[in-house]
Amino acid sequence: MKKIENLKIALQGSIAKTSNPFRKDTEWNQNLYLPLWMHLIDVGAVMDYLFDLWVPQSVKDDLLKDVQDEGLLRKLFVLLGMLHDIGKHSSRMQARFIQNIPAYPFLKRKVRKESEYDALSKYHHTKVGEKILESFDFPQSICSIVYAHHGNPVSMPTMNDLKICTVELKDDNIFTNDDEYSLWMDDWENALQSICEICGIKKEDIPVLSQSSQVLLTGYLIVADWIASNEAYFPLIDIQEEGDLNDYPTRLVNGMERIALTEPVMGIYDSLSTDDFSEQFGFTANMLQEEVLNVISSAENPGLVILEAEMGGGKTEAALAAAEILGGKHNSSGVFFGLPTQSTANGLFDRFKTWAEKQTFGEVKSFRLAHGLAKQNKKFQELFRGTANVDMGNMDNHLINHVWMEGRKQALLSDFVIGTIDQALLMALKQKHFMLRHVGLAGKVVILDEVHSYDAYSNVYIDRMLNWLGNYSVPVILLSATLPSARKKAMIKAYLSGKNKIKRFDESIFEEKGNYPLITWTDGTIPHQRYVNGPAEKKIVELKPLSYNDMENEIESIIHNEVRDGCLGIIVNTVKKAQTTAEFLKKTLSDDYEVVLFHSRFVVPDRLRIENMLLDRIGKPKKDQDLGQVFERRKKLIVVGTQVLEQSLDIDFDWMITEIAPMELVLQRIGRLWRHPVLHADNLEKHAICYVLGWKDKDLDSGTEAIYSKYILNRTQRFLPEKLYLPQDISELVEKLYESFEVNGNEEEASSWEEYENMIKEKEQRANAFRLRTPRSRKDLFGILRREAQGDMDGVEAKVRDGDATLEVIVLKQVDQTTFSCVSDEEKRFDGTRNLSKEEALEVANERIRLPGFFSKDGLIEKTICELEKNINHFPLWRENDHLKWELFLILDENNACELVGKKIRYSQETGLMEVNEKNE
Repeated sequence: MKKIENLKIALQGSIAKTSNPFRKDTEWNQNLYLPLWMHLIDVGAVMDYLFDLWVPQSVKDDLLKDVQDEGLLRKLFVLLGMLHDIGKHSSRMQARFIQNIPAYPFLKRKVRKESEYDALSKYHHTKVGEKILESFDFPQSICSIVYAHHGNPVSMPTMNDLKICTVELKDDNIFTNDDEYSLWMDDWENALQSICEICGIKKEDIPVLSQSSQVLLTGYLIVADWIASNEAYFPLIDIQEEGDLNDYPTRLVNGMERIALTEPVMGIYDSLSTDDFSEQFGFTANMLQEEVLNVISSAENPGLVILEAEMGGGKTEAALAAAEILGGKHNSSGVFFGLPTQSTANGLFDRFKTWAEKQTFGEVKSFRLAHGLAKQNKKFQELFRGTANVDMGNMDNHLINHVWMEGRKQALLSDFVIGTIDQALLMALKQKHFMLRHVGLAGKVVILDEVHSYDAYSNVYIDRMLNWLGNYSVPVILLSATLPSARKKAMIKAYLSGKNKIKRFDESIFEEKGNYPLITWTDGTIPHQRYVNGPAEKKIVELKPLSYNDMENEIESIIHNEVRDGCLGIIVNTVKKAQTTAEFLKKTLSDDYEVVLFHSRFVVPDRLRIENMLLDRIGKPKKDQDLGQVFERRKKLIVVGTQVLEQSLDIDFDWMITEIAPMELVLQRIGRLWRHPVLHADNLEKHAICYVLGWKDKDLDSGTEAIYSKYILNRTQRFLPEKLYLPQDISELVEKLYESFEVNGNEEEASSWEEYENMIKEKEQRANAFRLRTPRSRKDLFGILRREAQGDMDGVEAKVRDGDATLEVIVLKQVDQTTFSCVSDEEKRFDGTRNLSKEEALEVANERIRLPGFFSKDGLIEKTICELEKNINHFPLWRENDHLKWELFLILDENNACELVGKKIRYSQETGLMEVNEKNE
């Protein structure tokens, strides 16, 4: 206690925080505050708790590369917690606090009125703290963590923004005046000496840290600071109290009991047998899954694993089983599963949750659905919402939605996380508090699905993410149905260069082409490949061309001549084409046929309704289900849709029509044709048939060319065979598509190739402008978020996916002057003149949709937003609801239509949101 008392004396009554007059969620109380000495003790103690009970062993192992000794590492955690706000002991910061609580009696250093100082941002306590530590010869890596603990180390403080680079320089924004200078210096020296004594560490024993260790330690410091700054866990005290040393350790114990974090998931397997697999998943492992178990179990130091297998080949269960082994080998804690879309994440939610529950071994663990519409997912919302401080011993489910991790930046801190791949890619983006994403992933096994589906822009972030994950020795599993060997090489290089600084490796394993299914993995610094040669189901698909010239009539002819008792899937590249095609078929076909339209431009409830109907009608049959009933539900069903059909649903078509697209996407779509063998047992001697729209056409559809490269489309046209032998042909066809280009005198193809190459370079350049640098071994964090843009890139939006900006709106139908209804269910009505309950607000928020790209074009987006913002005048009180603040609303009339920036649009539960013109009026 004497050491803590010395710290209290050294800080001269300085204030760490007051009741915030600007926060709406807490009441401002001028009589509440927290002394700086207490806050430093609180954060140091939370860091000690995190080290003991929350930091995964794999992260400790990684940090020990720099620190060497686990006891010293613990002391370093506590030291950072106690140093982080030392910069608040300055005249400028204390003047701000005194303004909030003018009656405070204990501050022993003189300060002026706040209005007499320069701007606070110029003298932020992180900058002052960094310079204090630098002045007393603390290692630069420690100084940079203190500077970075508010999550935004944009640039190194200079003499222009903080004039205390050495002890000889003074600034009256830091001190009251020159006469007070030596007093403040004595305070800092005494405080730093007391902190080191409390932590049991000598300044000369503090290790020099690598940049990646600084990132992780900053992330944990941010977590500890946020916890200790939460008044629900660590309350403020009355301004008439100086703070009592006797409150400790009770204050700390109570605070951590209130937040009740879950303890790390413990990986226990170094290997799994096929019997273990069967017990885990309820079915016998196939050849791919069995080979994955053998490969990962026998590897000494597996790191990056790439699984390539046909659609529906069991990659998901193979990846989850591999994650159990990798977690045990690496002492990892938890899993992140990233998928390409919100819909695919929602679709895998139940399977991942069921698996995660088996990894809890009866202990409470945190679980998170991480994407923008997680609050609208009913299954996720049904999870218990609270902390680990709950008795769940008699419950079947031990997964909780931890309340402290509900913040957008804390999502990846949960033990088990499923969401969009963006959540992982953001760790490679220059973004404030990026360190939290590093902390969230550094201790986990990371699984990323459908990695073939990202363009050159996102691949830049994937590779940099792999740099950092490799640096942290995080095991990574990548899943794909179709992946060019060049892309595999790039990802292996990115991972190994991060992990072992290896930029070259033996590429001879990639020389043998055409092997499929395939497992590629790294063991230490060496990549390996294994071809899975087993009795996989063989499927022959006959491809037939379909021309744009008379598309609608040809489709009608195919339906009448061939689609008799089964179901047909039609996948096109744009929503507009899907809508017009479905509209034509509904008007043309007899009532014997049912036409269902599915694309991304439905509100959430309607989209889920259609998804569930399709899964029920043409999804995988359940065990012991009457196949006669299954076939009856499929009869004469025609599903028209866009790319969402190729990614998000485990459905099966008897016949298919697909519009031309890059080879890997055509193959992905064909993966929905004769997907479930039990439904096609009577047709084994026949071929599945797929018509390819635009395959033989010289002139491609303009909408398709706007989405995909003309060069890649032309090569797909050239190499697409008349018969597909699946899965054998998949690898060879994808390799052909992306192999080195030779002009061969074809000027038109040479031109499209040059355009393609320039497009790739342009995408990569734009992505690089906001990408974190690779982890550097002996660098600090100063300037790590500074833009590296080449040329005038200031106007580029920082993001991890390419494409034009899109506008999301909430669509409501106006019933009368003050009443509005959901478009998905007009029985759900809301009074625009009153506040909404949480349940009502979530129902309104569910009516979300993306507007067509037309409304987001340059020169039009501002006008569109301006018109939409006027609609909030119908219900101004809704702005106060957390689920609806800052939302844009599209208000429809009694005909479910409206005009927006001169365009008439309409919504229906059958067609979604569409533009209205003379043809479909």
